[in-house]
This record gives sequence, structure tokens and C-alpha cells, in this order.
Amino acid sequence: MLGCCKVYISEARNKTALEAIERSAKTFPPAAIVNKFEDAAYGRVGYTLVSALAHEGSSSSSPLKSAVFAMVKTALDAINLESHCGSHPRLGVVDHICFHPLYETSIDQVSSVATSLARDIGSILRVPTYLYGAAHEEQCTLDSIRRKLGYFKANREGHEWAGGLELEVVPVKPDAGPQEVSKAKGVVAIGACGWVSNYNVPVMSTDLKAVKRIARKASERGGGLASVQTMALVHGEGVIEVACNLLNPSQVGGDEVQGLIERLGGEEGLIVGKGYYTDYTADQIAQRYKELLIC
Repeated sequence: MLGCCKVYISEARNKTALEAIERSAKTFPPAAIVNKFEDAAYGRVGYTLVSALAHEGSSSSSPLKSAVFAMVKTALDAINLESHCGSHPRLGVVDHICFHPLYETSIDQVSSVATSLARDIGSILRVPTYLYGAAHEEQCTLDSIRRKLGYFKANREGHEWAGGLELEVVPVKPDAGPQEVSKAKGVVAIGACGWVSNYNVPVMSTDLKAVKRIARKASERGGGLASVQTMALVHGEGVIEVACNLLNPSQVGGDEVQGLIERLGGEEGLIVGKGYYTDYTADQIAQRYKELLIC
């Protein structure tokens, strides 16, 4: 059983903290980090890990879960959300963790690891933890959790997120952990689902309202492409990105997204740059892991 996990950390400038996080994962072979995507403007790093879901001969011990838990603990010890800022929304030091099955692994198998990890983060690290997707009894979606917790509401200059949650108690009961929330740590969302690709398209503009219109029209929620979620996020001077989650990338991929955003951008009189993926495909991830094991 081979599983993949993406871990999103709300930090990109503190290299000492990131190095410590990466070292912590390396203590649980055969788990391995196969991709790292840093974005200083967003104040965010995404790690992709792959491993067998259980040690040989044991169904109760998961090197993937152990590696991710170690990363979470190290991140919470090394990073203070109150000093964080960036143009990407976040609810916690470890903002989001998602498990994906690879090859013949089932979604139920990675869901089991996700729920076990959530219990440990909640009970041992005392962080409010929310489950979504196949890891949640009612298949709750990640964006619905985020909306309830105010994820999409910037709190600085209308387009940037700074500091931690301005709450002492989360308004939605978590699936694990306390309702009391630390401003230094925030909360974490953990889920399990099929492969999701992230594809970001730069728009050369400072008109955030116009790019938000483009982002909404491109999304399924706004009547655009099926299985596509979008946000318009400032990404450096003179650039606003349409950041896209492709929930079914084998059916709707970057090319379709790129074409639609270029058309919508033209209607707004804006120049649209070439988009980019922030991670490999599922097949490429599995191949990358095999190459690392051989090395």
C-alpha cells in the first residue's frame, strides 16, 4: 500500500524552521519528501511525501503518518503564526494536510491514516483539527470548513493575511482536539481524496476586483469549469494570480483553465501570463519516489 500526503506550512522565509521540519521527516524511512514548493509572496511551503502506509508485517504502524506527525510537531514548535504574513490565506501554522492513494491503494486506507493523524494532533499537540473528504463521516468539503472559519477574509490592506486567528474558541467544533485555539498555532484541516492538482495563472494587473471577477467566472462555483476552485491572490508587484485547485485533473486540467482565464482576461483588457503547476502528477510522484529509493 503506497500513499501520498501533501503538507502545507504557513512559512517560506524562516529557512531554519523549514530545515528542521524537513529533517524531522527523514527520521521515518521509507517515508520521503518527493517535492517541495516554496512561495515567499504567499508565505507558504507545500511538501509532498510518499511512503508505504504500514511497516512490513504491521498494520498499526505507519511511517507516512509518523513522518507527517513529526513535521507538524516541529512546525508548531518552530513557527509562531502571530508573526506570519503573506498573501495566501491560512488558518494555522500547519494549514492543510491531504492524503491521496497511489496505485492500488484505496481511499479508505489513506482515510484511516488521516483520521489517526488527526486524533494524535488533537490529543497530543492540542490543536483543533478538522477532517474533510473521505476522512469525514459526512464527506465534508475543505472549502466549507474554511468558509465557516473565515479563511477567505483577508485582514490586512484588503489582500493580505497577518497574524493568527483573532479567536479564543473556534466557532465550529473540531473533529479532534480542543475548541480553544492558540493564536500562535491556529488550527489544521486534514483530509483524504483523489489526486488534486494546483495550477496558478499570473495576471499582469493591480486591479484585484477585476481578477477576482475572472477567478470567480473560471470556477465551478461561479459557473465556469467543473471541479475547479479558484482564488485571486496578490503575487508580487504588479501581478495577481488566479490560484486554482483542480479537483479532477484528469478531466479538467491546466490547459482548459489557462484557455478560459486568457479569454476572461482579454474581456477585462488584462494580460494573462503562462500558468504553472506546483507539484508533479500522481504518476510522476510515484515514479519520483521509486527513484529516491533506488538512490
